[in-house]
Amino acid sequence: MDKLLSNIRDGVIGEFRIVNHKGEPKNHINYGYLEGTSDGLLQLRVVDTGKIFPLPDDEERFPESIIGTTESGQVLLMHPTWRNSTYAGGPSISNSRFRFKTVICGPTGQLARTPTFTAARVFFPGIARWAGLRTYDEKIEQRADGRMYAVSIELFSPQETSIEISRGMRIHLSGHWEYSGGDRKEIYAPVQIGCESDSPSNLTDLLRPLLRIQDLLNIKFNSYVAADGGQVVLSHGSVPDKKPILWTTPLMHGPPGTRLRDANSSPALPLQQIGGLPGIRRWLRLYDTHPRSVKAVVDRFRRGNTSPETRLLETATGLEYWVSSHKRQKVQWAKTSPQSLAVARNVGVPFRDWIGDVKVWSDIFWDAYNGLKHNVRYNPDPIDIHVLAESGQFLLTAALLKRISPDNIAIQSLFESRQAYGIRDEVRTLIRNPPPNIRQPRGR
Repeated sequence: MDKLLSNIRDGVIGEFRIVNHKGEPKNHINYGYLEGTSDGLLQLRVVDTGKIFPLPDDEERFPESIIGTTESGQVLLMHPTWRNSTYAGGPSISNSRFRFKTVICGPTGQLARTPTFTAARVFFPGIARWAGLRTYDEKIEQRADGRMYAVSIELFSPQETSIEISRGMRIHLSGHWEYSGGDRKEIYAPVQIGCESDSPSNLTDLLRPLLRIQDLLNIKFNSYVAADGGQVVLSHGSVPDKKPILWTTPLMHGPPGTRLRDANSSPALPLQQIGGLPGIRRWLRLYDTHPRSVKAVVDRFRRGNTSPETRLLETATGLEYWVSSHKRQKVQWAKTSPQSLAVARNVGVPFRDWIGDVKVWSDIFWDAYNGLKHNVRYNPDPIDIHVLAESGQFLLTAALLKRISPDNIAIQSLFESRQAYGIRDEVRTLIRNPPPNIRQPRGR
């Protein structure tokens, strides 16, 4: 995390002004304290001097952004999530509290008003192998006794690659590195993923593709893959070597209960297996055309763990939407019933080889879905529901990957991953010997 941003999240005092709908700061200044919260948000507490209350309009009641000058530099707070006020009398002070998802930190003068942007870039450490990029070479020399006596590190910028995802908007993939000297040298060399626009854009439009690419990363690592910093480029121009720093909670802080990526973990599905940047573009378009099916796979990394029953219901609903959308296009495979069997047969050999008996699994899965959805007396073992939900997640994920990949390599890699092996034997055992209470009686 950038030192300036770290200082701000640790807590700074400053003066703050609400920004109106035209992007212009209002004249009245409120003094307050800005700090990071344990859930990754930014909380601002300002003294109520009587100018905020009574609140004349929604603009001040729940402002879209607040601009401030702190002891560490200028800040722009965006994407509010919460606001509360405390009225006090006597020796106490009335105050208002705001929480925001996003903060942009910049040198004084760059954030004179709410800006528009031409680029947003975020840094992901530990995914260079997934991206197929190298930002450094390391050479270690040892003596005959095995003791290390020399280390040489070469930093370099790999060739940036980019692809257009819509008219005037591109995503790019490149390396980013920083080096600080002194006796305690530090090297920071993450992968940089960015979204750029030919025309001034609001920050939300630039962050949306990055969030969806992070969703793809989460699938590939089977955990929440956090970015740990970023930058923005202002449409009215930034100082070349002092681009404003970006922090946005959804990209950089996993929700409670979410499995975070192990720093030493390797991706189950390298980017090249889905065709590189064209595969990412296909993923973004798939997200636009089938959002409910995609969210059934990716939302668990955004919300944290849920119950096995909820997971199975969400997964089955995602399969239903997937089949229904293809049935409207008169696709032949979508006519099979139940929908779990239709998708399983469409995914084909990789799923069949992993699951064993596709037909039996499909019937058990759909019986469990109908039982949870319609039968108040349906009460199977949660462990069995967990196994079914996980196997359904693998199936729906494989169906999505099949759509964006040039061949079946990505799907095969999915079912050969450590996570897939971990659940395979359990689901095969369940299929061979299904407990009596897992099946939903026909016609009920």
